Amino acid sequence: MLESEFDVVATARDGSRLLTESARLKPAIVLCEAELGDMTSIDAIARLRELNPQVKVMIVTDRTDALTVQQALGAGANGYILKRCSPEELQLALREVAAGRLYFTPELKRASERAAKSPAWRNGADTPAALTSREREILRLVALGHTARAIAAMLSISVKTVAFHKNNVRQKLRVRSAAEMAAFAIRTGILAMHPAQPANSEAAPPALEDDTGRE
Repeated sequence: MLESEFDVVATARDGSRLLTESARLKPAIVLCEAELGDMTSIDAIARLRELNPQVKVMIVTDRTDALTVQQALGAGANGYILKRCSPEELQLALREVAAGRLYFTPELKRASERAAKSPAWRNGADTPAALTSREREILRLVALGHTARAIAAMLSISVKTVAFHKNNVRQKLRVRSAAEMAAFAIRTGILAMHPAQPANSEAAPPALEDDTGRE
């Protein structure tokens, strides 16, 4: 099914082979297991980006625990999908990641709910209480994949006001990217990872643009 839309250029049995093949073939997207035998996906993402800063990495795993999800997001993963997903969801995820958006399987809802109940994830400034109600609202919409212009229209405020609140969120949470903002939303329960509802699909799983350094 994938071959009809994507070229599968290589497979790798461990992290070292993955890096070797990636350096040789320069793939646009790498599907990476959470554990690669000789390294973790966290290490692999960093080294893949050294080889090719433009490469997109999607984690494929059976794990939905909040810590693993957070580590993957913090490392800069562009997607997170489960091995048991359907071929249709995998293809959708690849399309989203190829288009420059981040994709997270809807099953992460359970991980976010567990994270929200865990006091280990709540300390210091990294709590929802550190944000105003408007900042939490905008954070949730950003994590669901809405652009600043779309958020401004939904909330009847200006794009500059959205940018102002997004900047405040980044400063308070000490994050820089949409992925890190989504990670905070997941682990604190601000965002229950239910499907977003973009105009062209009422049942599309959540995807968001990585707007690092962009308002």
